[in-house]
Amino acid sequence: MPSSSSTPQTQPGSKSQSNATPLRYDKTILVIGSLASYGSLPGSPEYTSMKWGTRGLFRSLRFELLKTGIRVHMLAPTFVETPMTREIVPQLKKAGARFACVESVASVVGRLVGEEGREWNGEFVSCALLMDLFWDVVSLRGFC
Repeated sequence: MPSSSSTPQTQPGSKSQSNATPLRYDKTILVIGSLASYGSLPGSPEYTSMKWGTRGLFRSLRFELLKTGIRVHMLAPTFVETPMTREIVPQLKKAGARFACVESVASVVGRLVGEEGREWNGEFVSCALLMDLFWDVVSLRGFC
């Protein structure tokens, strides 16, 4: 499904385009997914099902809210070294897992919700993996 990066021509409820005010995408919903939004993590059924739910929310809202001027993005980083992952980092690194740093994730968040992100809607960003290309719009746009 292609994303729509063009700005709608009229405000919701406008009678005609001739006297309508163009929409501004100055509101953003950023859904935070993870690698678990696309697969399963052994021993983490609760976390995995919650992250699949965030992906469903993103996919449902990105086009539904397009006509309102609210843009919707999803960020799905791979593993990030945080206090939550501290205990499993050594095993994951030994298995060859790639990690994103907190600063990189924060930078992407800033770009998606900031002025630069106004020209996009329905973007999916993953900093280490491209997956599910058919179902989700994947755009790296120099983020990672």
